[in-house]
This record gives sequence, C-alpha cells and structure tokens, in this order.
Amino acid sequence: MRDGDDVWLHFTGRLYKEHRLLTESSFARAVCDGRAFAAMHRDKPWPAPKAVSFTHDEPSYRAEYDRIFRMPLHFGSDMNALLFGEEILSVHVAPPNEYVSRLVKQQAETLLKDLDNSSSTRAHVEKLLSPMLRTGEANVEVIARKLGVSRQTLFRKLREEGVTFEKVLDELRHNMALNYLKTEKMSVNETAYLLGFSDPAAFSRAFKRWTGSSPRALRNTSLGTRIN
Repeated sequence: MRDGDDVWLHFTGRLYKEHRLLTESSFARAVCDGRAFAAMHRDKPWPAPKAVSFTHDEPSYRAEYDRIFRMPLHFGSDMNALLFGEEILSVHVAPPNEYVSRLVKQQAETLLKDLDNSSSTRAHVEKLLSPMLRTGEANVEVIARKLGVSRQTLFRKLREEGVTFEKVLDELRHNMALNYLKTEKMSVNETAYLLGFSDPAAFSRAFKRWTGSSPRALRNTSLGTRIN
C-alpha cells in the first residue's frame, strides 16, 4: 500500500489479527534479521523499515518494543504492517524451492491448527498444569488465579467446551505418562513423581484405569524387553 513515497507491507492474514504474539515475534524477527543481513552484506544494500503498525493496543511492556524496533510504532491501528521506502519494490527475491515450500506449508498448517486450538480454555489450563504437576500444586484454585478468573468462571468456561477440570487433569496426566514411559524411557517411579502422584502405586492404579495394563508392562515393551 503506497503512502506518498513510502510503501506499507500490509499483513492481512487472519492469524496476525487474532494472535498478537505471532505478530510481535514475526515483525521483530523481520526487523532484526534485516539488520543482521545488512551488517553482514554491506555490499548489498537492504532496505530497513521506517515504522511499524499494530492492530492491537499498546502493551504494558511497551519499553521492550522500543528497545527492539527502535523506530516509530503505531498501536490500535487498522492494519499490521511495516513501512518501507519505495526501494523495497526493487528488491529481488530468489524463486522458491518447491520441496522446501511444500515442507514449510505442511509445518504452517500444523502450526495453524495448534494456534487455533491454543485459544481454548482447555489449552490454557493444560499449558499451566504441565510444569506444575510434580509440585503438587496442580489444583483448580491455583489455575484459576493464574488465569485471572474465579473458580466458578473457570468451571463454566471448561463446561462450555465439554470438559471438567478433573477430566483435563486426568487426560493430561495420561498423555504425559505415555510420553515419559514410551518416548523418554523414564522409570515408573520417575514418571509417578513428575505427574504429581503420591506414590508409584497410586500412579499404577491410574495407569491401569487409563490403558488396562500396568505402566511397567508398557515401559518394558517400549524398551524391547521380555516381561516375565
């Protein structure tokens, strides 16, 4: 989009409108990578942006924006965009590698799905619960406080998504147990500790309820050992 002698590169994708952190990181990476490229290739002039526009409101950590971008910033705008001089239109970009483009597209589709899922209350709860399991503090009061909502509000939001806090916690433990035992090759005792169970026996009972078999049997199978 032309603006006098300058040009706005307008990022119109839905993700940039709905996910502020994606816009922050993408624009910061573009600006910093451009500076690094210009510093390494002084014989190849690379246009530097003159200003940045964001649709989201000014964040509480505005000082970090100023430190990284070091240029005029516009918040609450009607577009997410970078302002360049007209010379940006003369930059030649190498044609895409079809194989790499296909891989990037596949990865982008996966990330899109993850970002869409990350907007759910359940996803936020799981993200908070994961590092807290082993501390024994994984309870609804703590999670509600971290999310800045009441216990009742959290229950309601989860109910609207068809789950309960107990179900989210139980299924998260189940999935993490499978990962620890099969992929990470951890012991039953280590897994029980990391998932916040009071003792290995309690974990074994829960695992039997989830899978119908013991955690030791699964671990032995993943290690390729024979169960006596």
